[in-house]
Amino acid sequence: MAANLPISKQMPIQQRLSGLSISAKGFCLAVILGIMELSFVAALGWQLHQADLRAVHQTEVKDIYLHSQDLVRSVYVGHELLCAYLLQRNQKAYDEYLQFADNIKNDIIYLDAHVAPTSANGMLYLQVASSARNWLSSGKITVEKIKRDPDSPTMVVPQEIVNSRNEIQNYLTPYWKAQQEALQPMTHNEDIFRQNMELLVWIGLAANVLFAFTLGAFFARDIASRLLQMVENTSRLRFSKELLPRLPGSDEIAQLDLAFHDMADRVRANERMKRAYIAMFRDELAKPLNEVRSSVAQISADLPPEGAKIVRTTDRNLSRLIGIIGDLTGIEDDTAAPLKLEIKTTSILEVVETSIDSVRSFASAHDVKIESKCEQHQIEADGDRLVQILVNFLSNASKFSPKHSVVTVSTEAKADKLRLNVTDRGRGIPIEKQKTVFEKFKQADAADGQRGVGTGLGLSICKQIAELHGGEVGVDSKEGEGSTFWIELPLKKEAARER
Repeated sequence: MAANLPISKQMPIQQRLSGLSISAKGFCLAVILGIMELSFVAALGWQLHQADLRAVHQTEVKDIYLHSQDLVRSVYVGHELLCAYLLQRNQKAYDEYLQFADNIKNDIIYLDAHVAPTSANGMLYLQVASSARNWLSSGKITVEKIKRDPDSPTMVVPQEIVNSRNEIQNYLTPYWKAQQEALQPMTHNEDIFRQNMELLVWIGLAANVLFAFTLGAFFARDIASRLLQMVENTSRLRFSKELLPRLPGSDEIAQLDLAFHDMADRVRANERMKRAYIAMFRDELAKPLNEVRSSVAQISADLPPEGAKIVRTTDRNLSRLIGIIGDLTGIEDDTAAPLKLEIKTTSILEVVETSIDSVRSFASAHDVKIESKCEQHQIEADGDRLVQILVNFLSNASKFSPKHSVVTVSTEAKADKLRLNVTDRGRGIPIEKQKTVFEKFKQADAADGQRGVGTGLGLSICKQIAELHGGEVGVDSKEGEGSTFWIELPLKKEAARER
């Protein structure tokens, strides 16, 4: 077959794989696919880890931005409260001022911990933090003065506090702008990352499917090509052709192929022995029968008419027996020539009488009587072959009929066909076995062996002879009522032709 790869043309990797068992090949396939899956999961995990890092960084940037806003708000509100305390000596304003001062300190502590001085906005933050500390320091000094002299007149807000607040405002404006600019690309990067993750998932899925399909197809092709070679070898063995070389490797298919080659060698050896035995069997049987026939011919001249008739019948039976031996041995010998017919105008009555004379002694030994109810018909056929069929039918009918029963031979003309019937009163044949009695080595029932032993080839040969005449054979039977074996032949001359 075209799908088969000769050993010499197999790819090196296939030669190496042929040494692995099918289960090992399956394990390799699973391992390779597992590695692919793990690689994909690792790549996906790395991307997710990077996403987590970016999310943490983005959260920190947002927190820094919020603390910066809180710092500015606290400075502005705290400044107003400080002014209210300095001008009005409002204790509530002072208490609230202290709370906002604490908030400013906490914001500065947080920002000191999370804003790197070397970062892009680090310098701006340092300036904001320095101004905030100055504002706190100036406010603290001013409040302490008032605390030391509670009766001192109200005073305006010192200029250094106002300057510190204005510095914070001046420095925070570009700082906020820089922070907002830093947040915008993060949002954009989130969209890009989401798109990249979707693309990675689809690419990984497609790659895994494609790789799995490619590997599966490769292993399947390797196994299929080896199995196809075995199928080809079975066909070659059937038609007695030379087998393809044995498959390489040691896997299960190679071991099966090795067993198949060993079996084929034994089959061919047995076939040669069978043919030799058939040839010997044919020669050893035909030789003594020919000698007996020659002896019978020598004594026929000195016998009276009644004895001469018996001798002629014996000679015909010996001649037919020699032919049957050739048929029986040739039916299993593929090298033997097929059955041949000598077609000529033949009298049905003569065929029937000759057949009855041939089996009369056999029927008498079984206490069975044979009667003929045939009409005269002339057909184009091989008379000896028809006698061979009827002798087989009559012998079987005599063998399987009860004692003191009658076996009847009759004819039945149907348009352009003639049927010869042989009817007995035996046990009959089961319906399920009627379809197989004309096959090789088949008999009606194993119990029939109690009445006689046969090879199961006689009816098969009868079928061949009938088909060579353009006719057919069959059986009609009912259990307990008997059987009718029949042969149907064409009446027209052109229907009887040599095959």
